[in-house]
Amino acid sequence: MFRIAAVVLALVTLGGCASGTQNLHKYGEPGLDGNYLKSFEVSGSGPAAPGKIAMCAASAVRNDPVSLSDSSKTFLGVHTGNYYQAGTNREVGGGGAIQYVAPDESSVVAKGETGYTSAMVSRSVRYTVTIKNSGPERKYLFAGIQQAQLDTGSMVNAGYSPVHVMMGGGSEDVARSLSAVAEEIETCIR
Repeated sequence: MFRIAAVVLALVTLGGCASGTQNLHKYGEPGLDGNYLKSFEVSGSGPAAPGKIAMCAASAVRNDPVSLSDSSKTFLGVHTGNYYQAGTNREVGGGGAIQYVAPDESSVVAKGETGYTSAMVSRSVRYTVTIKNSGPERKYLFAGIQQAQLDTGSMVNAGYSPVHVMMGGGSEDVARSLSAVAEEIETCIR
């Protein structure tokens, strides 16, 4: 009985590891560093209107500050029985999105933040995107990809961390969010 349980557990665990990256290819090409999403590349094609790549990147890439919170210091008063909610709330990130624009717009670098909600948990994803324009094709290379849960409840909110590609690590949601940023820029430049 123990052997059967061990075999089933091993298959489920290995199956989760193996299937973590398969779904990422639906949205683009992932670059992995072990079990973490290091980079993500999305391709775009079709003629771009002259002078619109930087403008469209500036409108699609947002780098708003993000509020990360928790209620880790909450307690119940021993003598009064009152519930005291004393958590932390901090703002991180923000600033200008566009970092660099080549004079001929052959490359644009922007720093941004996007997010997603999965299973009632909201997360923020921050990244740096390099847009390489070579005539009728464009490459969007997302790097420095990290995610943070916006509210961790009673646990201390440690902030941003690398994106794990195992099942349940949020990598597919992150890939979908990054692909949506590239698609928004693609729609704008045509």
